[in-house]
Parts: sequence; structure tokens; C-alpha cells
Amino acid sequence: MLEVNDKNESTERVPGAWSNVIVVSLLVALGWLIFELTAQPALGAVAVCAKFGWNDFRTAWWLRRRDLNRRRAAACFWLFVASAFWKMAIGAFVLLFVYGFAGSMLQPQQPANQPGQLMDALVPVFIAMSLTWLLGFGLSGLATARALWLSLRFRIKLWLDPTVQHARRYDIWPPVGSANNGNRAHLLVWTTLFVIYFLLLLVAIVVLVAQVQHWPGWQEAFIVLLMATVILGAILMLVARDLLATRILARYPAECWGYGNHEAEEHSDDH
Repeated sequence: MLEVNDKNESTERVPGAWSNVIVVSLLVALGWLIFELTAQPALGAVAVCAKFGWNDFRTAWWLRRRDLNRRRAAACFWLFVASAFWKMAIGAFVLLFVYGFAGSMLQPQQPANQPGQLMDALVPVFIAMSLTWLLGFGLSGLATARALWLSLRFRIKLWLDPTVQHARRYDIWPPVGSANNGNRAHLLVWTTLFVIYFLLLLVAIVVLVAQVQHWPGWQEAFIVLLMATVILGAILMLVARDLLATRILARYPAECWGYGNHEAEEHSDDH
């Protein structure tokens, strides 16, 4: 059940890679077409950014349907949904600059007495991309938190890497991978903890200002307390990351999917 014909695999990977390049190019062109026809940059942003997370969305649904262990299926479903939103956010962050630069180059020249019209035309582009970026990271954080909760509750190890998408394409169960690729769930955990840390830091700044602004020489006290908060928060975030990584992140694919002990030992030795 775990064996795959190497010849078929090698011959089918190249067309798949080229098809991804073609699809991405067509979606970028579609995004610009939507923008030009509708003057709605949000529609173009969604059309382009959706491609970055589309494969992970499909893999999430495949895992939900294919895995007979319903608890693991739910945890891995949310993990890949989080990865999809994370990729969409990264894509929006990159396109925020790409579309902004391209838009400034393609805009018609304005009369000298109307210097502000160019920036006004670019404002919707930046707003649309920024919202896609912020919502992507926010939804990724929520989905990651859900996956972490299910993992801790049911004692399930999580694994995330591109070989799972390959398994979905060929309907291979359980997904077979190599520990050499690394568990990319680390990125989601790190991003979620950083977002939480950043939000808590903003709250801490507001609270500190409210508490010390009536003190004599409060600026110096505020700086000292803020530095202590930043350092302590960073240390706690690193400790939380290490604890979560130990308890919920698989060291190799077999630790997540639970296939044969012999294969698990081999992957462990490689790692």
C-alpha cells in the first residue's frame, strides 16, 4: 500500500510543476484583468492569493475525508487550513509591493497641477493587500490554535510538509515522507506565537503608559519597564515554542501517521 511506482512518479512530477507555473501566471494575469475591468483591487488580490493556499486547502479536505482516525483527521485538517491561510498572507505581503510598484508604473501620467491623484489611485491597492495579509495571518493563527488544542487534547503529533500534497495527488495512504524535509509546522507555531506576543506587547504598552504617566520622570520608568516586558515576553515565547514543539510536533512522518514501527525507526535514525 505504501509503495509507489518510481517511474510513474518521475514522469508525472515535471508536468505537475509546469502546470503550477502556468496556473500561477494565469492567476496573476487574471488578477490584473479583474482590477482593470472592475477597479476592485480586492477581487484581484483574492484571485491571485487564493492560488498560494489552494493546494493546502485541498489537502486539508483530503485528510479530513481519507483519515479513518477522526481525531487526527480533525487536527491535521486545521493544520493544513492554517498553512493555506499562512501562504495566502505571505503571498499578499509580497504582492503588496509588486502590485504597488507595477501599479505606479502603469498609471497614466497626471497633470503637473494634480500631483495627488497617483497616490489616491494606489490607496485601494494597498488597503486590499494589507487586509488580505492581516486576515490571512489572523485566520492562520486561529486555525493553528485549533490544531494545537486538538493535538494536546488527543495526544496527536502533527506533521506538515509538501510530501503530504504528493500523497493526496496519488491517493497514497498513509502519507509517506522523509524527515529530511523537516516539519514545516514549526513555521505556523512560531508565527502564531509571534502574533500573540505582538498583541500582548501592544496591550502592555497601553497599560504601562496608563499606570506610570503620573509618576515624576515617568519616561525613564516607562522605558525600563518596557524593556523588561519585551525581554520577559520573548523568553516566555521561546519557552512556549520549545514546549509545544516537544509535545505536538512529530520528528518524522511516521510519528504522525502511525505506520509500521520499522519504518518509524528508520526515519528516526535518519533524523
